[in-house]
Amino acid sequence: MSRNTPVRVSAASRTLKSLRAADEKSPSLGFVRFMLQGFHRAISNTDPNSGEEFGRIIGLASEFRLLAMSQKELASHLMVTAISLQRWMEGCSLPTPIVRKAYLAELAVLVQAQLESLPAAEVPRARSVKAGELGGSVVPLTRKS
Repeated sequence: MSRNTPVRVSAASRTLKSLRAADEKSPSLGFVRFMLQGFHRAISNTDPNSGEEFGRIIGLASEFRLLAMSQKELASHLMVTAISLQRWMEGCSLPTPIVRKAYLAELAVLVQAQLESLPAAEVPRARSVKAGELGGSVVPLTRKS
């Protein structure tokens, strides 16, 4: 297990905890996309041999509803019980590393599907600026001979 992996997971955890404070507010589309991309990276960097990291990822997925599903729905999708998810988050019991790897792959697929379901980000279009709109004097960009 590398030392950097838990740091990435805990950094994602700290960022996601900021969602609790703004739970009643609707986050912007860009923020949701940012969080899902970060969560996808955290899943990709999780060592399946580390039960602690696996439990954190499961906890992040269910606690913050990043996948737009409840803990019970997530458990059903992974074909386990909600009690099993809770035990994984607490570290009481864990699947074997090979099975953890499969669950992490499935979570990555769910996150990717969630990202693809978001509407495309709108990019503001540049508009031409007329003389006098910016205030002050307008300086020509070309030199006169």
